Amino acid sequence: MFKTGIALLLAGGLLGLLAACSAPPSPVSTNTVGVPTSTVISPPATPTSLPPTVTPTPMPLTGLTDIHMFSETGGWALAARPDATSQLLHTGDGGQTWTDVSPAGLPADVLSASFLDASSAWVFDYNTPSNGLAHTQDGGQTWTMLPPLPVPQDFSGAQITFIDLKNGWFETGSPGAGSADIGFFTTHDGGMSWSQVQLNAPPDQPDMSLGLIPGTLHLCMMCRTGIYYDLNRVMIVYGDLNSPGIPSGVLPVSISMDSGSTWKNLQLAFPSAGLASENVLPMLPVFFDQQEGLLTYGFVKYDAALNIGSTQLVFYATHDGGLTWKPFANSVVQNVDVLKSQNVVDFVSPQVAFVPCGNDLCATQDGGQTWQTLKSNLNFVPASGNEYVRLVDFISSTTGWAITTDGTNGVLWKTTDGGATWDKLSLVVLP
Repeated sequence: MFKTGIALLLAGGLLGLLAACSAPPSPVSTNTVGVPTSTVISPPATPTSLPPTVTPTPMPLTGLTDIHMFSETGGWALAARPDATSQLLHTGDGGQTWTDVSPAGLPADVLSASFLDASSAWVFDYNTPSNGLAHTQDGGQTWTMLPPLPVPQDFSGAQITFIDLKNGWFETGSPGAGSADIGFFTTHDGGMSWSQVQLNAPPDQPDMSLGLIPGTLHLCMMCRTGIYYDLNRVMIVYGDLNSPGIPSGVLPVSISMDSGSTWKNLQLAFPSAGLASENVLPMLPVFFDQQEGLLTYGFVKYDAALNIGSTQLVFYATHDGGLTWKPFANSVVQNVDVLKSQNVVDFVSPQVAFVPCGNDLCATQDGGQTWQTLKSNLNFVPASGNEYVRLVDFISSTTGWAITTDGTNGVLWKTTDGGATWDKLSLVVLP
């Protein structure tokens, strides 16, 4: 078998060779003038002068107004352009450089945003929500235009919150003389559609049912009363700023666990006898999950001329979703500008929080039970003509950013030692 196979192979090879020798030659292609293409000589290429590559120059950033960081490197910011319009910025290097990612399809003078993480955001024009809502999931590289927010007639502005890519809500209001009608709308499809939350007034607060449209609540804003909403609960915290120098002696709270259909009234005890309790200014509560939350109260004491003499800040904690609250009796933070806003405290976790206190920054690592005063190279007291800290944004107990301003420009600083020292960042906007 082996020899026969060799013979067949040799025979086959010989036949193939003979066939190749007897086959006619392959035709040669010619061009239009009859010259074989194999002999055509191409002319030498003429060098082409290309225009020089121009690398756009990064522009310095001076109008920073807000910042939301989600990691050591990634986050968002808002800034004011020289023409007073705002721009949305994104960073991937911890705030050293920024890219203008303002959605081109969204006409806006004053951008407002909800940031879910370092990649996802929803953006709209605060002054004209009817211009539309833009959404990105890639850090602002591409945007999807969504229908405009259904803000009712005579209501203005909105504040959006998303807890994931599908579920969120926005708050809107109709301000009046020392009061406002407040309403909430929810979405479960990422902002494609919205439904109004039908809030009932607490039974002992009939004046709250006087909203312009059903389902909204009429709140005393000059009292510093505030309302908190999430998909699990609604809370109303009552202030008495409209009665300066008149001690209230109580800390009333109303809470609803069924989206404002029914209410439970709470009376929180004062944490200690040494409080400057002539007026109470509650902050909005912060919840970290279904059960854990912190509620902050500012206390004000006046002098004989009803000028503010001293301010103090006290924390309450809940472990059952807001149905009960317990104060930290021995924890009082002095010299906090409690009149500034209802979001004066920067919460990082149930244990870690930062708040400006006088010229300095105060920090807690145990949920507000004890506080440390941090003496640093930044000034935390607003003063005309001087640079001071507008806000801080921490992502951990050690790493945070601060925006300072002299009334015109916004400058960004970073700390990696919990606020003891701050380094100025030389900001630029990449083209």
